[in-house]
Amino acid sequence: MTTINLYQQSAQESQSNKKSIFLSGGFLYSVALLLVVLIMYGGMSMYNSYLDKRNTAIQDQVSQQRSSFSGQDAADQVTDMQTRLDIISKNIASQPMMADQLHNLANDMVSGVAVASYKQEGNKFTVDFLSSNFSDISRQILNLKQSKDFTNVAVASLNRTEKNLTLEVTMDAAN
Repeated sequence: MTTINLYQQSAQESQSNKKSIFLSGGFLYSVALLLVVLIMYGGMSMYNSYLDKRNTAIQDQVSQQRSSFSGQDAADQVTDMQTRLDIISKNIASQPMMADQLHNLANDMVSGVAVASYKQEGNKFTVDFLSSNFSDISRQILNLKQSKDFTNVAVASLNRTEKNLTLEVTMDAAN
């Protein structure tokens, strides 16, 4: 036979259970979540107003700079810029281009000789060569001295190790 629970709660017990269900349920979490969302919304709106103020200040600075370009000052600035460009072009034309000098050096290279380092200071070059024998080194020096691309070719140092020879040459670019 089925047992039936015939126990009935008193009115006071049912009221306390209703209160505890109300406070322990999802309502309290929902209210807390709502407060967190409202606080975040308020913070975002304050940050948005701060960014708007900052954006308008930057736009004011930009418009002020743009207005300073109009009038007589703009013509002076353009003239100054053209003068600077002319000076830069003149400096570039007077300096030998490294790529051109490396191309000229590659044309004067002898097989069996490798470039270890290359340094350029104005029209003067310092190049370190590596080779395994004196014959290749001497042919490299001769090629550089007979080259139309380089002048004042001089041997700065010649060192011998067990495996190879190191030659340091200084030279000027022919203009």
